[in-house]
Amino acid sequence: MSDSPQSISDLLGYLIPDAPQEAPGITIVPLLRTGAPAFEYVSMGRAFGAGSLAVREVSQGGSVPELLVENAGDQAVLLLDGEEVAGAKQNRMLNTSIMVDAHGRLVVPVSCTEAGRWGYASPEFKDSGYVAPRSVRMPKSLSVHESLRRERRHRSDQGQVWENVEKVHYSMGTESRTHALRDAMEQTRGRFDEIVAAFAPIEGQVGLIAVCADGFVGLDVLSRAEVFADVHAKLVRSYVVDVMASGRAEPVKLDGQVDRFLASVRTAKVEAFDSPGRGTDHRLAENAVRGASLVVDGEVVHLGAFTVR
Repeated sequence: MSDSPQSISDLLGYLIPDAPQEAPGITIVPLLRTGAPAFEYVSMGRAFGAGSLAVREVSQGGSVPELLVENAGDQAVLLLDGEEVAGAKQNRMLNTSIMVDAHGRLVVPVSCTEAGRWGYASPEFKDSGYVAPRSVRMPKSLSVHESLRRERRHRSDQGQVWENVEKVHYSMGTESRTHALRDAMEQTRGRFDEIVAAFAPIEGQVGLIAVCADGFVGLDVLSRAEVFADVHAKLVRSYVVDVMASGRAEPVKLDGQVDRFLASVRTAKVEAFDSPGRGTDHRLAENAVRGASLVVDGEVVHLGAFTVR
């Protein structure tokens, strides 16, 4: 684990907040960066689109907490924490951000986001088009951190994931025969795409800070602007869905929240663990702010952090 936890503080020093973008119940602050990233990679969605990425069950029988990923391309591929794949025996989401090397083959840790299906819908997975809402992603991340502390494994509390998926359906008034998270996202997409459109990405954007009327603050930053552009809409939807579910539509007053949040992330204790792919998995370990970063060759390629109340 040669990558230094100081990399997180270094990354935050590169970031430049841009003008806030507002919608009922949520304000998003786009983040730009100074300097040029060194490590090159592409998004999962782009690799799927190019036909260079294959995601399958680990065997014909399958294993709920694991998937097999094969990258036939000439560039590394970033699988984003909370990003969902659909198909095969049941839909899953990534338990952590993982870098799959060019021409690499990995078994990756996942959580099931479709409790009512265990049978092949397709031989391989496809990009679901969604990142799990923070109400699912955040507690999943916390349980993965505890698993890493106990047994050095990126395992989630699967029962908790299923429970939180059901809460999304309940709060959004949606239904799914197989209890699929993707069904809740698809059925409500027409309701929140207008809000998502209010947060159009800006040139050079590498990340965002979401400040919600219910007091939640979340951050996602990637090292490369072109890769962030690929996942921007997914990430915005993941925050907007929970804002809609909360029913809190009042304007958000920043009042220094962004600076305080960044300061908490910068000074948080960091615990380092082996990543399932290339690089090192760094976990923020403070009560007020938690999250994780993937550091590859000394560079933070993804940082996700959030407040915990």
